[in-house]
Amino acid sequence: MGTINAALRLVGIALFSLLVCIATPAQRPPDNVAGDWIIYSTNVEDGQVVVKHVQIAQFGSQITGHFDGPNQSGAIEGEVHGHRIRFSTVTRNVLHFGGDIFGDTITGSYGIHGRRASWEAIRTTASSQDYPTGTVLSGMPMLVPTPPPAPAPAPPPAPAPTDAAQAQAAQAAAPPDTTAQSSSAPAPAPQTPEQLQALVAPIALYPDSLVAQVLAAASYPEQISFADYWVSQNKNLTGEALAQAADQQPWDSSVKAITQFPTVLHTLASNLTWTSSLGEAFHNQEADVMAAIQVMRAKAKAAGALA
Repeated sequence: MGTINAALRLVGIALFSLLVCIATPAQRPPDNVAGDWIIYSTNVEDGQVVVKHVQIAQFGSQITGHFDGPNQSGAIEGEVHGHRIRFSTVTRNVLHFGGDIFGDTITGSYGIHGRRASWEAIRTTASSQDYPTGTVLSGMPMLVPTPPPAPAPAPPPAPAPTDAAQAQAAQAAAPPDTTAQSSSAPAPAPQTPEQLQALVAPIALYPDSLVAQVLAAASYPEQISFADYWVSQNKNLTGEALAQAADQQPWDSSVKAITQFPTVLHTLASNLTWTSSLGEAFHNQEADVMAAIQVMRAKAKAAGALA
């Protein structure tokens, strides 16, 4: 009997140890993912690499923040369990991201409209960075992609004409084909002088040459984001060496020029919503944007802030 009891005790200890080992991974605290991340994702349509940007705020295992992509931007909601992360964008077309966390990098796959592709992300700034205007950090209802409308049933085939006269009459009676007509999207409403002045305020006091480069580069937010990461990884390059190395990159000349001003470049990359708005305003209202800059300079001069 003593031998049986001892054997049962050993079995019980082994089972308890096994349960502890199984439970431990589930109780692992979530990794810290707070901060500013640049996402390099594969386009589900053509396989091209697309640069996106997400700023994450973390509250335990729950995460919220702001997402910026080339075609849409909005809030995010998700969670972190151990080394795993998942989040979805609260945007017109919802993106679902999932992946494994390795310190300051994340790799995984994302889905949109039932199709999936790979993505990688690199953390570039501290979690205490200011969020751009419009960032949503509270819970929001998730949006569900609207399914495409069902195709209309094909009309029954018209009876074959018995002679040329009937064919001509049927053709004349048929309604005009409007499928080839394309409706152009309405142009965005122009911004008011006050809105433009607020938009250009952060750059109005830059020298003219730098203002010109910033306005031109603002039309390429994805290149700005990549250039900011590239500069952070090549801090040993300065001056002419930096200019020569940047010239080898496939960026617009204005983006290459701003690599000589890392602080300005980082400001643009850290606020892609504002940067995109600045580029669009310059493209659509160039004269009004330049006038707004002069107004802000005049105000600064009147206040004694500009000699």
